[in-house]
Amino acid sequence: VRKNTLMVLSHLILNEMVRVKGQISEIALCIEDNNEQIADLAKLFFNELNNKGNCLYSIYNILPDIVSNLSAGGVSSDTFRSIMKHLFGFIEKERETETLIERLCQKRMRVCSEPQQLADIAYCLSLLNYNERGVKKITENFNCYQAALVHDSVYNHFVTIIQKAKKACKAENKVAVEELESKIVAQHTGEELEAMDDSSDQPRPKTPAKRVRSSSRAKTPKRTPRKSPRKSPARKSPARKSKRSTRV
Repeated sequence: VRKNTLMVLSHLILNEMVRVKGQISEIALCIEDNNEQIADLAKLFFNELNNKGNCLYSIYNILPDIVSNLSAGGVSSDTFRSIMKHLFGFIEKERETETLIERLCQKRMRVCSEPQQLADIAYCLSLLNYNERGVKKITENFNCYQAALVHDSVYNHFVTIIQKAKKACKAENKVAVEELESKIVAQHTGEELEAMDDSSDQPRPKTPAKRVRSSSRAKTPKRTPRKSPRKSPARKSPARKSKRSTRV
């Protein structure tokens, strides 16, 4: 019965004859089914869905819902990671990678508070390939996951992201990767918060108060001393020659 149900449901979805939401997550869960025939049918379904290309239920469009439903559905960590590793293997285009980074960060990690679910989403992000554009997108959404970096399980997956980015990015773009790495490490260890607290505790230097002159005190103009007229030097009267009495 389960096998026939899966075959009919796969036929309806692939031919876009029915709109599905939660059923996609149930089909994804069949990838790790104990029955090998059901597991093979589920893998075949997603292979055919990926080959259809741009359609309503393309892989990168339905992945965020599958991640959310399986993570919150009580699936074991090993089963969840095995399914996600198979499905994220279909993501190869840069546009699809950027879309998934944005959706997983903004619509999943931002609103999630459970540590296990946060670790599951971080694991899914670590499965993507990160080139320059991917690093830019994950950096732009830093505020969405910075609070979750206090958990070791989440932090370890972001360390994996940094390692993949360092290998994929060119030398001139590794500065952006190193800046992102320093932000992630600082948020995990709390160094950034401690630095902010230390700076706020330090007393600010007191600036000397400026002396304000009272306006009521009128300024008295300085008197300039009058210059006394120059005395012309006295002329010396020529000395009179004493007439000597000459005796004749």
